[in-house]
Amino acid sequence: GIHVGAIFPYRHPGYFPLYGTTFLVVEWLLTLLGAGLLLTSYRRPGALLAAVGIAMSLSQMLQNQKILLLLILLVVAIAKPEDSPEARWFLRWQLVLVYGFTALAKIFAEFSTGATLAKISPIALNESVFLVLSWFVIALELMIPFCLFKKRQWAWFAIAILHGSFTIFMRDIAAFTLGMFALAALYYSDSSWSSKRMIKSS
Repeated sequence: GIHVGAIFPYRHPGYFPLYGTTFLVVEWLLTLLGAGLLLTSYRRPGALLAAVGIAMSLSQMLQNQKILLLLILLVVAIAKPEDSPEARWFLRWQLVLVYGFTALAKIFAEFSTGATLAKISPIALNESVFLVLSWFVIALELMIPFCLFKKRQWAWFAIAILHGSFTIFMRDIAAFTLGMFALAALYYSDSSWSSKRMIKSS
């Protein structure tokens, strides 16, 4: 339904035509092959293949989570983060920006009233429960950027709770979840990293 524009038609960019099954298979193959290579020593070619697959997917339906994933893949393919502290810091800052601005956007939108969770929830609950859960999500998203600098263990715990909840309530969120966990892992991947160095480098 999504592919033919029956669901979320407003998310189709418009300037790219919807393609048929053949191109859809190519998109999936590129993405899966790239994901597989990312687990090997051929990470840069894998990231490039996966980026092409994700870009093809975005031409059919815009999704913020896939735009973030595309950014991560392009940095891995071009800058080789394992050899580039600047690339790692750039990716780490994406995590801070995404959670910070997402939380602020939720505060000034329908989400803060509980209405959004009520719409997407598979379980019928009292309105006050959805209101409390909504502000709990906002609080977690505001807390994560600060914890990443001071209490990284707390940040991991908050990210696990947040994205575990998203997976239950929302469909097609796997790309976003994997992308955010990958970015969070960068806060532990470099023993020489510290929040002071990160701030100074920016």
